[in-house]
Amino acid sequence: RRQQSHDGYLLQETPTQQDLSFETMRKKLPIGSVNRVIDRLLEEIDILKPDQIAVQTQLGDFDQKTMLRQIELWGDKIIPAVNKALCHAGS
Repeated sequence: RRQQSHDGYLLQETPTQQDLSFETMRKKLPIGSVNRVIDRLLEEIDILKPDQIAVQTQLGDFDQKTMLRQIELWGDKIIPAVNKALCHAGS
């Protein structure tokens, strides 16, 4: 949970001791280069053994060109690489 304080017109979020730092979140999330995302996903899959994975690519206020490029990278590089690695691991 976050503590909140009122600042006239805006409600500001104040981090608590339980909140993860930005750096810690960045290390845990599958973000970065294509290879980093692939490695992070494979690590999480190995640990959690999920049946399905949902991916949210719309974070922040990226422009359309950037978002379309992210979707393209997922379809052309990340998903095929993860599938290939999982198929080899299962053989």
